[in-house]
Amino acid sequence: MKKSVFFLGGVILGVVASMVAGLILAPEKGCKTRKKIGKKAEELKDILKNAIKKSSDKVRDIQSNLQSKWHKSKDELADKVDDIEDELGT
Repeated sequence: MKKSVFFLGGVILGVVASMVAGLILAPEKGCKTRKKIGKKAEELKDILKNAIKKSSDKVRDIQSNLQSKWHKSKDELADKVDDIEDELGT
């Protein structure tokens, strides 16, 4: 999980850095550059929203899976305890 977070952070940082460098070095008027920065910021916001949604969905899936396994294991253990109690006659 840590590796994917660092990777995602690196990708985002790389995108932002390349956008800033490209806009600063672009030979255009300030108003056009500001419009481009605004447009790119919106695009980045959408990318981040999608990444956060996917991450949240993945975390929810993992949590659900773990809860399901926990309940299954707990039920199996309770059944085994009942079997042992039956064998011992308690």
